[in-house]
Amino acid sequence: MILIKDIMKPREEIVEGKFQGVIQSHKVDSVEDRLESNPERLFRVTYISSALKRALERVNEKLTGISNQGAILIVGPYGAGKTHGLITLYHILKSPQIAKNWLRNWKVDVALPSSTKVCIISTRRYDVDFLWEPIFSKLGREDMLSKIKRFPTVDQIEEIVGDKTCAIFIDEIENWYGSFNPEKQADLIERNETFLEHLFEVANDPNRRLFVFVTFLEEKEGLKKIFNRTKPVRIDVSATEDREKIVLHRLFENCDQKDLDKVESVIQGYVDKYSAPIKIENLYKYKQRMIEAYPFHPLVLESLTQIYEAATERQDIR
Repeated sequence: MILIKDIMKPREEIVEGKFQGVIQSHKVDSVEDRLESNPERLFRVTYISSALKRALERVNEKLTGISNQGAILIVGPYGAGKTHGLITLYHILKSPQIAKNWLRNWKVDVALPSSTKVCIISTRRYDVDFLWEPIFSKLGREDMLSKIKRFPTVDQIEEIVGDKTCAIFIDEIENWYGSFNPEKQADLIERNETFLEHLFEVANDPNRRLFVFVTFLEEKEGLKKIFNRTKPVRIDVSATEDREKIVLHRLFENCDQKDLDKVESVIQGYVDKYSAPIKIENLYKYKQRMIEAYPFHPLVLESLTQIYEAATERQDIR
């Protein structure tokens, strides 16, 4: 009898019971042994989905001058993988030498610069009145804070960016934005909105190599208005076409190298047992689906996907 372990190789963290199911952007500089702070480990378990590939294409277009736009919204509901995608992009630009080898294995070509000024802001770590304060500080330009009157001007942002490649990552912006009281803190809201609009304008400047990546639930109307004016690239990570491959890649090391002869032998054994009232209309197509989903039955993955899609708080069922 052929066993799953004869075909598939579970990742070490699965075997040891140390699976990390939650990715948090405020842990990218953690001294703990975590995926977020270890680009090599993160890359190993990350499947380059169609959404991530589109984001990388847009990054490459900005870097090569094909497009001006460097602002990218990573959108999707809770638990869709926005933060995972954000951190992956962060490490790609922060650690280009490590990223190049990984991207080459996935046959993805990005003209990565040798170095990029990066900062990542998680609203779980920063509870601030002015969003630009932690951004400027993490970019090493605290000196600029004393020069700001009501909000950073386009010229001030351009001065901070300079002529180098710079990337700003903002996670869970709506948690922070939604914490303001519209009646009592209207001035704070307006000043921050103006900053975001200026930041996105600079990111869309062909003479500036600025990237701004923001995870966005698309729930706050004030933010929607800003983004609608500046027209950032929108990457929806909730698309389902890659979900099964993402799950399998996350759990097993050798998804692309499994012995198909052994897999087909196992599946044929199941199909041979099927009899009335079970009726398979397209046997070849059905077997191909079983090969793709192995070691799971396709209906198991489809059922789990339906449960996931129906959940309002997807983070709780991951």
